[in-house]
Amino acid sequence: MKYFKSNGSNALHQVRNSAGYTLLDALLQLAILMMCLNMMLLFAPFLSKLQHYIVPESMLWERFVTMLAKDLENSTVVQVEGTQELHYDYAAKDDKKRIILRDEIVSATFLRAGGHIVLLTDVKTINYKIEDDKLYVQLQFTTTPTAREATIMLPAAAK
Repeated sequence: MKYFKSNGSNALHQVRNSAGYTLLDALLQLAILMMCLNMMLLFAPFLSKLQHYIVPESMLWERFVTMLAKDLENSTVVQVEGTQELHYDYAAKDDKKRIILRDEIVSATFLRAGGHIVLLTDVKTINYKIEDDKLYVQLQFTTTPTAREATIMLPAAAK
């Protein structure tokens, strides 16, 4: 039977001969990263559909009403066109803003600056009505049969 005697010089020799981090290792890791990113892009549409299971509609509705009430606090003119469109002066950006429903998406449009901001998705109907210095908003999502309603007090300057 042979016995091996361990000495420090043999261990030092093994450390010096190790190859380390090579270009091949870096390319392999980059390829794996690219495949993972490609998979994320492939499943991104399905993940956006899961939003309704992650964020409940009641929370989206409350956020929409809170944002609208905050915008209307400093507005000077509030108008309802038909029952589906709301126009008002957006004082924070010195611009006119309108909130419309198009293709089951409620979006805000800045008339002077251009551009759209998606506020709600999967909306079946939205109705606005102004009476007695109050804005009445009624909205129905496509996924639930019940309509949601909110009343927002208009500022005195927006009459």
